[in-house]
Amino acid sequence: MCPDAVALRGRGLGLTRLFTTNYDRLIERTYTEKSLDLTVSATEDDFRQSLAANPSNHLVKLHGTIERPTTVVLTRTDYSRARTERRVMFDMLRTQMLSSTFLFLGFSLTDPNFNLLLDDVRDTLGMNAPVSYTVQSQRDPVKMRYLESLGTNTISIDGWNVLPDLVREDIPRSRYRRRWCLNAVL
Repeated sequence: MCPDAVALRGRGLGLTRLFTTNYDRLIERTYTEKSLDLTVSATEDDFRQSLAANPSNHLVKLHGTIERPTTVVLTRTDYSRARTERRVMFDMLRTQMLSSTFLFLGFSLTDPNFNLLLDDVRDTLGMNAPVSYTVQSQRDPVKMRYLESLGTNTISIDGWNVLPDLVREDIPRSRYRRRWCLNAVL
């Protein structure tokens, strides 16, 4: 079972902004079940309005939301259009990637738009880029090699229930403030 955003937030990890490429409603449902406010941005207009409001919990849905099917990113054309139509959303993600530690959960790191941003950050900062981590429930040497090529540290765990303590206690603190990129909540 994968941890949810609320469980991690409740452990003092400061998950105020979550980025996701998932267009389902799992994260939103989790917040609703826990009676927590969550502002959701699935379009550029949503995102601009949310920035002005500065919400305490902000979910940025880079690939849209199933509630509005026309916002969902699925095809190559959609990916290309999203880079233009969601420029401010991607710019915010790039800014966070330049200055923050990321934790990737349930994210393959194969999304083409995300990888363009990751390449930009690595080209800009080189070895000074903030450290990133990905958590895998199964040790896969081939995938680990791929993730290593992206400059991402892989943490293998036996079960998702250990994640909140692992994040709070075992991931080294960097000189950058923490910003977690949460991709999948089950």
